[in-house]
Amino acid sequence: MQAVSVPQGAVPPHDLAAEESVLTSIIFDDTGLSLDEARGILGGKEAFYADQNGLIFEAACAVRDGGGTLDLVTIARYLRDVGKLDRVGGASYIASIMEAPVRRAAVREHAVIVRDRWRMRKLIAICERFKAEAYIGRLPATGVQGLLEEVESHVADVTHITHGEHLRPLSDYLGVVHDNVLAALQSGKEISGISTGFRDLDKQTTGMHDGDLTIIAGRPGMGKTAYMLSEALNVAKQGYAVPFFSLEMPALQLALRLVSMQSRIELTLLRGGKIRGSDGDRYQEAMQLLKQLPLFIDDSVALTVFDFRARVKKLQLAVAAGKYPNVTQQRVGSAYADYLQLMRGRGESREREIASISQGMKETAKVLGIPITIGSQLNREVEKRQNKEPQLSDLRESGAIEQDADKVIFPHRPGYFDPDDPTKRGWADIILAKQRNGPPGRVRLAFVAEYAVFQNYAHGYEDYGDIAEDPAYDQ
Repeated sequence: MQAVSVPQGAVPPHDLAAEESVLTSIIFDDTGLSLDEARGILGGKEAFYADQNGLIFEAACAVRDGGGTLDLVTIARYLRDVGKLDRVGGASYIASIMEAPVRRAAVREHAVIVRDRWRMRKLIAICERFKAEAYIGRLPATGVQGLLEEVESHVADVTHITHGEHLRPLSDYLGVVHDNVLAALQSGKEISGISTGFRDLDKQTTGMHDGDLTIIAGRPGMGKTAYMLSEALNVAKQGYAVPFFSLEMPALQLALRLVSMQSRIELTLLRGGKIRGSDGDRYQEAMQLLKQLPLFIDDSVALTVFDFRARVKKLQLAVAAGKYPNVTQQRVGSAYADYLQLMRGRGESREREIASISQGMKETAKVLGIPITIGSQLNREVEKRQNKEPQLSDLRESGAIEQDADKVIFPHRPGYFDPDDPTKRGWADIILAKQRNGPPGRVRLAFVAEYAVFQNYAHGYEDYGDIAEDPAYDQ
């Protein structure tokens, strides 16, 4: 990164003309509407660079809240009553800023300028503070990582200083809704999001949507990792960049599983190098296809939400810069982490730690603007029941997971609990226990245990133990 020096005599970012324009519009508008709009954007007096301008703004807010009429006299009287009139330069200063031309329609535009200069000053203060702490080596108990997370938290606070801009009229959104509905109608597709590659699940959910957090939860052996890998493979084949964070399984083991899934060669045979006959051709074809896929693996241990966000953001920037030509969709499709309980978070108790991770991952999905899918463990209660189907109450260690998730999916394999029943072999129910933007439900997928892969269920074979793979479908 190229070093940039601050010019000698430089002052913090500000725009006094914009500040005075906002105040002029407020004082001349006795309806108070201009003040309400500026207040929604700026919040309070701290947004102003000039102390006297901030005090006048504070006085205008107090007069308005007290039911008074906004004008030079009422604002000056209020400042005199609280002993601050001299600090603003007297009534003459208020009168001087009122000499500027009034453009009430520009109050919003100028308030945004004032707010953004304020955000830049706050950013400078944050950088100066942590620069000093880094120089003297003052670190929190969690070390350098903790310091970086503290920096991120403060920068995030500045990032989200938008105040009243969150409150926008419904009409601002309806145009976007109409465009999305029209685009979906014209495309002829049954889904509006990114396809999971699983036809029946896409019909239930309309695909994966940006900003959504999906939890894939189950007990060991139910196929959480297999499901997530199968879906990630499907998304990568569509030309999206797909980052996969594996906290439990080393990257080489994950890559071996992907080769087995794609080649349809049993994992045990691959591991032992026992490739025979036509297996060799399928192996070579699988290797060639997988080499071309924009699927990225990170097997770092003790991953934090900060790590996850920073690394996915870095991939987004690389994709946008054209670093990966095989990303034909020119974006990150969805990101995966396996699994939540192995991530590192903050909190005095395990429950609070998990809650902080869950909330952080939901915020990350919104900030990055992509779908995120995370694996999660279930508690042992499901194994104690006669009916082994999981429930939302089985989510391990925190109710926050259910609260933060947009979708909660349970892969459920009845054949795991009853291996001698041939009718339960070769398939799994994908239980959609929660869907924020649709009803719960379930779909059936084929599950081939030899390759640990989920695939579309071939309807019409329900009476057979081994379910054939349904041909790939076009969205």
